[in-house]
Amino acid sequence: MNVHGLKVKILLTVVFFAVLSSSARATNRFRIEDEQLAIGSTGNVVGVLADLDQETVGFSIRLQFDPDCIRIAAVRAGTGLLAQEPEFSQGFIDNEAGEVVHGVVLSLGEAIVESSIAPGEGVELLQLVVDVVAGQAGSTVLDLANSNGIPARRNVMTDGAGESVTPAPRLLDGRMSYEQLNPVIKHVQSNSGAAGDPFLVVGLNFNRPGLRVEICGNAAEHQLLGDGQTLQIFAPSCNSEGFASLEICNSFGCASREEGFNYLEIATGGDFIRGDANGDESVDLSDAVTILNYLFLGLELPTDCQDGLDANDSGTVDLSDAIQLLRFLFQGGAAPALPYPQAGPDPTQDGLPDCE
Repeated sequence: MNVHGLKVKILLTVVFFAVLSSSARATNRFRIEDEQLAIGSTGNVVGVLADLDQETVGFSIRLQFDPDCIRIAAVRAGTGLLAQEPEFSQGFIDNEAGEVVHGVVLSLGEAIVESSIAPGEGVELLQLVVDVVAGQAGSTVLDLANSNGIPARRNVMTDGAGESVTPAPRLLDGRMSYEQLNPVIKHVQSNSGAAGDPFLVVGLNFNRPGLRVEICGNAAEHQLLGDGQTLQIFAPSCNSEGFASLEICNSFGCASREEGFNYLEIATGGDFIRGDANGDESVDLSDAVTILNYLFLGLELPTDCQDGLDANDSGTVDLSDAIQLLRFLFQGGAAPALPYPQAGPDPTQDGLPDCE
């Protein structure tokens, strides 16, 4: 190989390793990930993230948004800054013009070069607290955009020498989609009777996480039927006749109906937990043993509430109550009848004396 060919080979090798080294480093960028929000929701947390290929002692963020769709309630330090405790973290929110500007400097003293954000990917620098004000489904953009006015408000990363990193960080906007995610009650059917009776509620978003149902202020057992739009709800105990309010909530919000369930008769007697045979306000193995001891060894009961022993609500206390508790506790069998797991009055009439 001649000298010229050797020089070309060496040059290509140097270029190759330079390109390889450059590509191995993360690209500096600010980014906001896409989010799905609920119409009317407040307090949504949206992170402003950074990918950093070098230590950074400060940064500034500037973004625009549509104030007819969302509002920014607050800007606060992200998880990537909590341990740093920045000495300067200030800015402003303009919910009329749709603009957020925020700057952070980790240290204002001599330690400025000693306090830094380490290189990494997905570092959460800031958290935006977002409220959705749009009235119908749609989407909008949190736009990381520079402004070259006076003063210039730009998306900048600064190194320990006080220099803005170059090239300037890439800016990746986040799209905020919003739709009706909280429960919607359309129809309530067969909602009259006594505690323990089932009825149906037809609506939307009952399959979202965190679903819970309350009637008369008490938690109600429920199950979502196969169509994904109908809830079968079992009326819990209530201390007054007539219509009681119904509230259905999920992780995104709540829906309510004043005339939720019409109690035609109310339960009588004192409160108890069905299956709590020994009166310790819990249901476990000792309750099944208490029932067996009472039935077959003639031992006295630690409580005078026989309804607590009547686990299957048959109106009598016998071996089947102990067996139901054992199956419930250890074999995944049916839970005790109401009132369970919260204490309440007996929703059914039977021959057992009322609990005091």
